[in-house]
Amino acid sequence: MKNKMSGWVIHVLFLSALAWGIFHPQSVAMSAAACWVFFMAFVTAAIMAVGIFSYAVYAFCEKGIVKPGREEMPPLLCKLFGLDKPSGLRKVLWPVEAAFIITALLYSGWFVTAVIYLLSIATFRIVRGVMKGLLKDWRDGVEPCPAA
Repeated sequence: MKNKMSGWVIHVLFLSALAWGIFHPQSVAMSAAACWVFFMAFVTAAIMAVGIFSYAVYAFCEKGIVKPGREEMPPLLCKLFGLDKPSGLRKVLWPVEAAFIITALLYSGWFVTAVIYLLSIATFRIVRGVMKGLLKDWRDGVEPCPAA
């Protein structure tokens, strides 16, 4: 509960910094928000690289090259890409939130940052969709992700 609450507080602070940046485009809040977007783009790239590498290791283990002792990889990948969470309200709010972030960045003159944010969202959604399709076939039709 504490992790969800702290994540929610950080999220609200980030969005309020962007809202402040719409009215004051040259403020420090907008620069901090742009730095946060760069940081999250880097984290997204790292998550995608780890996920693709982990799936490759898992696929090699299933092909018989290396036999793992435990079957922990698919549930770990589901958690990494957010496939184990129920969709709910988050599925509806993320496009609105992404549009708000991109609009705020473009309005305040952070064009390159907005493009990087848009590309990181698009690539993460594509990789997430591919992982969702690949993990559906895990272990003869047994779904490791409840929401997949």
